[in-house]
Amino acid sequence: MQGSNDGLFYTQEGKPFTFSWQVGNQPAYRLEPVTDLPGTLKVPAPADRLYTPASLPAVLIVISERGGGASHFFDWLVGAQPGSPRSTAGEEGTAGWQLLSLKEAHRVLSSWTGDPPCIRIIIDRTVGEEPSDNLRRALAEIVSIVERPEWTKSSSRLICATREVKQLKIDHLYSNLLSRGQACRLPHFSPPELAAWCVELAQKWKLNGTTELDNLAKDVKRWIGGQLTLTHFFFRYVDDRLVEKPARSLGELFQEAGRYLRDHRPHIVDRWALDLRDLMELPPVRHRLEIYASGGTKDPSDPDFDDEDARLFLAGWVGLNPEKQWGIRSLCHRQWAREILRG
Repeated sequence: MQGSNDGLFYTQEGKPFTFSWQVGNQPAYRLEPVTDLPGTLKVPAPADRLYTPASLPAVLIVISERGGGASHFFDWLVGAQPGSPRSTAGEEGTAGWQLLSLKEAHRVLSSWTGDPPCIRIIIDRTVGEEPSDNLRRALAEIVSIVERPEWTKSSSRLICATREVKQLKIDHLYSNLLSRGQACRLPHFSPPELAAWCVELAQKWKLNGTTELDNLAKDVKRWIGGQLTLTHFFFRYVDDRLVEKPARSLGELFQEAGRYLRDHRPHIVDRWALDLRDLMELPPVRHRLEIYASGGTKDPSDPDFDDEDARLFLAGWVGLNPEKQWGIRSLCHRQWAREILRG
């Protein structure tokens, strides 16, 4: 059943639309790497990669903005474990994932001795938990456990999910993990992925002329960058307008939806603004955002990328735009960034 005001786009079956990836017959997840060597942050990022649960790195930091899909990622991991409808039992070394707070992770890791041989832990730092400094330091020391030969041999995994971009290189836990593993962003949808949303919308309303769906997907990317929550808002807006007048042109509705979101900033963007203002306490980050918000771009092959670019990418504001240039994510992001910069 379609929720009245939840902002989600519902399928023909009355369920929230979800996009999923596969590698062969295995469930997979696309991640956007920001490291090529442990301890580094690099953008433009190495090529995106589809991971199965068994192919995830032994140590991984996963970063996203609020509403960037962390719960969807967690559901994928848990749903892909043995005994679930999306089981990966055929993959070597697969074990169940535990979604833990810092305190719980400290308890589990401090007692791990290689028996049971395989543990798979997600430390969820996306919920705003504020642990004591002592706990942070203790856990930072314990994560050295991943350097033991038994960790790799047992196919154990440690994932830390966070939205704390500013702290990545200075927080004890993050810096220790970063020096031992990889960092990735949760993805914004690409035009081919957004085309699947367009197909669902067209099938739901039995619309003709679906040959234009690839172009409509590019319009979605141009307006909102493919960010997960915004994508739901965008398609829900179009879906609701079709309830009122089913014969309306999708092309016109997509432009209307983009303008509406741009001019009526969703509340979640106010939450992003708080995180962005924290980042902008670093003057070089603010200056770089001002350049991008004014329409500045970089060629992806330009060697002149630095920590400011990496931080803004991790925060979800910049990346490869629809013109394949490095700049602000979308038309909506550009408008909102200008508003935030003005204060």
